[in-house]
Amino acid sequence: MVKQCKYCEEEKPTTEFYNSSGNNEKLGSYCKDCSRVIGHAWKEINKEKTLATSRRYYYKNREKRKQETKEWNAKHPDYQKNYQKKLREKRKQNTKEWNATHPDNQKKWREENPDYQKNYQKDDKNKEKRKQNTKEWNAKHPDYQKNYQKKWREEHPTYLKDRLERIKNEGK
Repeated sequence: MVKQCKYCEEEKPTTEFYNSSGNNEKLGSYCKDCSRVIGHAWKEINKEKTLATSRRYYYKNREKRKQETKEWNAKHPDYQKNYQKKLREKRKQNTKEWNATHPDNQKKWREENPDYQKNYQKDDKNKEKRKQNTKEWNAKHPDYQKNYQKKWREEHPTYLKDRLERIKNEGK
């Protein structure tokens, strides 16, 4: 069975139309493709209205959304890690491409700001800020360093033995 879309005026199978209770056919007037285009255009034109509706829904259902997010994250524990990894790789690639097409920009900036890094490290305000951020992070992640070191030792079981041997050999 086929139906004509009122927007693009093409005849398409009825499976290409959304269900609708507003007419006898129980099918929408527009095909799915045109419905998407119309919906996106409406959202673009009515950004403020769409944003306000989204905010209202979020604040009404905040706890429910938080719970759903927790459940989803529990079911997909590696998603965030993989996403972050892909994002880092993409940024790294974009940076390489940008630096390849703009080789003089970094050099020029460094020449114009020779003491930036030194001053940033020496600046007491930044130093205190870094210390505070480190303390907060360590408080939130108390076992991170232990787990990291444990994992590293498991991945590099002979490192300490090799290092001790090198030190002994250097002393001879």
